[in-house]
Amino acid sequence: MDWGDLKKPGGKDVPEAPDAALAKMCAHVFGRGEGRDLLRHLRAITKDRMVAPDSAESALRWLEGQRYLVHRLESLTAKGLQESANDLRDSLSE
Repeated sequence: MDWGDLKKPGGKDVPEAPDAALAKMCAHVFGRGEGRDLLRHLRAITKDRMVAPDSAESALRWLEGQRYLVHRLESLTAKGLQESANDLRDSLSE
């Protein structure tokens, strides 16, 4: 086993979905109703959370990883909602 194997779960390449597809999925899940409430909760427990100045470095790294993930979900959701709105406008103008 070498470092290259650690990049691939099970030693296989995992295809990444294009951002546009992920954005539409996020918009569908987090764009309204309970999904939006869930995203709001995730933001409250990560991005809006304050940690003590004497917190361990590992705790700070763990929280920053969570913040990154929530930020990514928020960004994809916003992008997906914009694309969904454009698709709707296009279909109405045909």
